[in-house]
Amino acid sequence: AAPRLAVRPSLPRHDDERQPAPFPLRLQRLRQEGEAAESTLRQVSLLNDEQLAAVAATRPDLECLNVGDNQTVTPPALVAAAAKLPRLRELCLRGTRATDAVLDAFVAGCPDLRQLDVSECRSLTDLGRLAQLRELRELRLSRCSTAATPEIVGSLCALRKLEVLDLSYCAGVTGAALQDLATGCRALTWLSLASCPDVTDVGVLAVAVANPGLVYLNLAVSPQPGLKDEGVAAAVAALRRLRRLDATGCPQLCSKTPRSLAQNCEWLEDLSLASCSQLQDEDLRAILMRCRRLGSLDITACAQLTEATLLEALPSAPRLRRVVLSLIPEGEEE
Repeated sequence: AAPRLAVRPSLPRHDDERQPAPFPLRLQRLRQEGEAAESTLRQVSLLNDEQLAAVAATRPDLECLNVGDNQTVTPPALVAAAAKLPRLRELCLRGTRATDAVLDAFVAGCPDLRQLDVSECRSLTDLGRLAQLRELRELRLSRCSTAATPEIVGSLCALRKLEVLDLSYCAGVTGAALQDLATGCRALTWLSLASCPDVTDVGVLAVAVANPGLVYLNLAVSPQPGLKDEGVAAAVAALRRLRRLDATGCPQLCSKTPRSLAQNCEWLEDLSLASCSQLQDEDLRAILMRCRRLGSLDITACAQLTEATLLEALPSAPRLRRVVLSLIPEGEEE
């Protein structure tokens, strides 16, 4: 088996508890390897510059390096390690002190990277070289607000094998940038645009049309008028394989989007319309009756819904196991 190294095994923070953590399959495999793997994880959880240098010098065939949330390792040590790990496939720098020089070193030294997480790396200012990672399948840039400019987001169209993309909390995600992205990225299955203040329905629609295989879409906390109900409804209509949609905190997506979900997304399993305060009984009823695979539903603060409709419609969803009804005048949290 190819050698692997993971550092700080605790899962990183996520604003949406249902959002999959970085590299979930890898972590699952490590857990399944038993106590020996767990012991290894504990031994390297406090990796410092000297330990990283030793690993890089003795394990040139290493394929996975996770130093997420490690504030001990310095940028020069990361730069030096990058030159000695040419076979690296998975790299997590989330929440570290990584700089532009660190990212450039890994792009140059590890051209076959498949998974990269630089979320919350606040020292990054230039992500221009990311477009050179043509083998990349998974890219996470959450909270890289300074570095993830509209130009950078658009340039990711060069990553034609990209399947997972996290752009949450990035102010550089604009409608035009997403349109540029859609010209090259056509293999996406997972996309987070949560809390991107300049995202528009035009951009979301462009990505949806180019990536009909999307199964996860996060638009949470995007109440801006540029993200229109009609455009998101059209995007949803293009995503017939959609399984999870988070529209929490998007009160404008309360009419046409729910109807489009009911009409087009029979595979839907997880839906949040929390704080869609104008969501109507008939639209929720249609979702529950037509989305027969729905297992989780959050309708917190959907104040227009009535208890009578909930009692009538909830039994129509045979797989529904989790319903959040907080802050509904006639309902209670379930």
